Amino acid sequence: MGSDSTTDEVTARADREAAELCARADAEAADIRAAAAEVQRENRRVTEELADRRADLACREQRVSAREERLDTDRARVRERIADLAVAEERLEAKRAQLAEVAEERRLVLERAAALTAEAAKARTSSTPSRPTTTRSRSAPSRRC
Repeated sequence: MGSDSTTDEVTARADREAAELCARADAEAADIRAAAAEVQRENRRVTEELADRRADLACREQRVSAREERLDTDRARVRERIADLAVAEERLEAKRAQLAEVAEERRLVLERAAALTAEAAKARTSSTPSRPTTTRSRSAPSRRC
């Protein structure tokens, strides 16, 4: 009977070890399930955060695109304004040139008029005989009041 007791002892020990292994396996399985649940929660959180960031990025891209369009419009408007100002400046320079020509013509006309006037005065004084200066006759008394 010794072998039956040894067999019973071995069987009992094997059962205990098997029970301990099952308990450890159950505990590890529970830890793995908990870890898997945590990983799933983290995955959902990361996925949601990624979706939020993508949405935020899309909004930013739209704002940047709208800003670029405004800047392009402003740049075109500024270029057009520069071109308009260049045309206006050319017109202004043309007007200045016209005014300079008119001023030069006026100066020449005034110089001719002044020269003619001076020549006319000279001619007048040289063609007119000199007038005798009148002296008062002594016969007529001068009246003083």
